[in-house]
Order: sequence, then structure tokens, then C-alpha cells
Amino acid sequence: MTKHRVTIREVAHKAQVSQQTVSNVINGTGRMSEQTKKRVQSVITTLGYHSNRPAQMLRTGHSRMIGITVPRFDQPFCSLFCDCVAQYARQRGYGLVVSVFGDNFEETIKETYQLNADGWIFFADATILRRIRHLKQDYPVILAGDYLGDGELDAVMMPNVDASRYATNWLIEHSDGHVGMIGASFDTYEQDAKDPDPIPLRLRHARDRNTDMRLHGYLLALQDHAIQPDWTIIRPVRKLIEAEGERATEMLLQTGDIPSGIICANDALALGALSTLSKHHISVPEQIQVIGFDNTRESHYSSPPLSTVDPYVMQYAQLAVQQLIARIEGSIEEVHVLTTDYRLVERHTTI
Repeated sequence: MTKHRVTIREVAHKAQVSQQTVSNVINGTGRMSEQTKKRVQSVITTLGYHSNRPAQMLRTGHSRMIGITVPRFDQPFCSLFCDCVAQYARQRGYGLVVSVFGDNFEETIKETYQLNADGWIFFADATILRRIRHLKQDYPVILAGDYLGDGELDAVMMPNVDASRYATNWLIEHSDGHVGMIGASFDTYEQDAKDPDPIPLRLRHARDRNTDMRLHGYLLALQDHAIQPDWTIIRPVRKLIEAEGERATEMLLQTGDIPSGIICANDALALGALSTLSKHHISVPEQIQVIGFDNTRESHYSSPPLSTVDPYVMQYAQLAVQQLIARIEGSIEEVHVLTTDYRLVERHTTI
């Protein structure tokens, strides 16, 4: 036998409020006393009420679902970001649908029209997004993943340059100053390693792609201490994943020029670096200090626990969801680029 579906009318009757009040509680809108809100929420839980989303969509034209695209889950940040987006969306009365696009972002754009989300957060790297001819869709879009979209769409960003500069400065001041970096992109490395300018012009004007901006911050910190960049201890990667961190660290050790500290473009690379250093019996932090970027869950549980830049991922998610919902609900404000705060979390891979 099919279970009886509890209606808003039944919730309203039991809570002794209007149906509109119940709707406001469900959708996180309207004004009411905290006591009334808690009473309605209690009745919703007791009766087992669930929103009828198909009917709601037919009635309002909105599904109260938001979507997020991510490239894959082979690095810790993507799952952390999705969890934070889901948590804050739920607080705002929205569900979440996730689309994993791998290397085919164009196909994902087509799929978004089949998934009935009211708006989408596109989390992808700059090279993928630049292949898309039409970032503007028939639904609201927020860009994440450190790509600005040429100022045509809202975007959320991390303070990549400032945070990387701060972390590198900290590491220089807490070591002998011989600090390397893992996480430059290969095209940047091939072009800029030959540039006599300590900070190549292209990097000075980098406005997107986190690897370029974090490398820029690293080079600025070297400049702050009048240190000439040594490109033998700056290692490029193809992807921001653990395996690339292992490979890049192996290449760094093979140069024989071992730095006293390493800044990594994200936590996944840093975890790979720790793995390689451990295999070579190089003590962290006594021989080499390591700092990551993202403050992912995994950074707490590495051995030793990873020091890392915390770019306030929950704030990052909240800004994205908040701006997307504003657009869904009709905001026509000018395009915004929203940036999070940051802090350095000192654990046991630094002294």
C-alpha cells in the first residue's frame, strides 16, 4: 500500500498556523517568531512532511534545486566544496544536484537542461571554461574555480595571490630562505622559466587560474626578501592531484638542490610531496617544511598533519550559493566578483 503523503494543509492544521506560514518555513522566507518557526519545524518532522517538488515546480516555475559542475573527485577539494555548497543550500531551502564532467564540459552544459536546477555553479579550470562559446545560459550561472569569465558573469574567488604570498613569506622567515614551489602549470613553466624578469609580465597580469596566481604570490614573496627565483626548485604539474605531487617532488629531489621549504599549490600536491619525502627518509619538518593550500579534511590526518592555507571554503561556498539564489530570485545587480578571506593553519609540517 502506498504511504499517505502529508500535505501542507495538514501541517498547518496541526501547527495552528496558515498554509502560507508553513510554506515560508519550508522556503526560509517571510517573517515569524522563532517560537512559531520551531513549532512548524517540529510538526513537519513529526508528520514526516516532504515537499512535492514536481508540483512545486509546476506551480512556481522553480524547482528549488541548484546545480554544481565539478571536473572529477580525484582531488580532495572538489568533495569538500560540494559538501559545503550542499550544506548552505539546504539552509536556504534548496536541494543540490551534482554533475561530474571529466574532460567534456560541453556535454555537461547540455545535460544541465535535463536536470531541472534553477541555476548552476560552474566549478572548472580556466582552460576548460575558455573552450565554452556560451557561458551565458538561460539560467543563472556563478563561476567558481578561479575563472572570472571576462566580467560577464558573477564569480567567487579565493585570495590566491595574497594567500600564497603570505604563506611563502612565512616559510622564508621560518627557514634559511631557500623555498621551492610545487604546482606551476607546464605552459607557464616552459614560458616563464626562461624570462629574466623575476616576475614575468604574464604572471603580473594573471587574473584567473589558481596555479598562475599562486605562483605569482610565491614570486612576490621572493621579491619581498630580495631573493632571485630559482626555477630548478619550482616544479610544474599537469593536474592538482596527489600523484603529480609525488612525481614533482621526485623530480625536485633529483636536481640535488633540496630546498628547506616547499609551498604547494594545493593540499593534494602537498600530500603527494609528503609521500615522496617519506619514501626518501627525509624528515618533515626537520629537513624540509611543507605548506599546502585549501585546508581540506585530509590535511588534518596526513602524517605529519599538514600546515596549509585555509581559504575559508565554507565562506567560498556560501558566497557562491548566496549570489546564485539572489539571481534565481530576480536580482539584476551588476556582476560581482566575490573573494574569501584566508589564514595560515600551522600544524606539524612546519616548525
